[in-house]
Amino acid sequence: MLYPKNSIDKLGFTEVKELIKAHCLSEMGQQMVDKIQVMDKFDLIHKFLSQANEFKNILQNDAALPIHHFFDIKSLANKARIEGTFLTEEEFFQVHSSLSTVFAVIAYFSEREGQYPNLEALFEHLPIEKTIIKKIEQIIDPKGKNKAQCLAGIGGFNIRHCQSRAGSQEKNRSDI
Repeated sequence: MLYPKNSIDKLGFTEVKELIKAHCLSEMGQQMVDKIQVMDKFDLIHKFLSQANEFKNILQNDAALPIHHFFDIKSLANKARIEGTFLTEEEFFQVHSSLSTVFAVIAYFSEREGQYPNLEALFEHLPIEKTIIKKIEQIIDPKGKNKAQCLAGIGGFNIRHCQSRAGSQEKNRSDI
């Protein structure tokens, strides 16, 4: 880069990042802001400016995005993959709420297909199994409370146990 090493400080880059962080809805958003760096590649700058412009257009001219809940579910997915571990009622609710928000945002852009191509591109290769929400709904009610027939003896929830009780044929814990 041709710029002086202290140009980031002179431009107030760090202060701008902190202002953005203050408006994040979740810790995941704050972590993404921490990853923002100065760019010097035109293609990337153009891509991100186009996305920002489309998002600004949504904020000014369109219905609000259906953003309600964002929880960090990566750690919960990793926990669910470990044999012998169970997600708690609250953890299932967090997974359900987060995935419901993701699907609502995807539906928002599907309804406006072609209107926001740069933002739509963010969802093109999102590997989420939609049936997982139905599986979670077999375990918890809309308020996040366990359904009595799915209570495992130790206070946690066993996906396999609940699925067999609900008549499900699938017993693959890796869906979570």
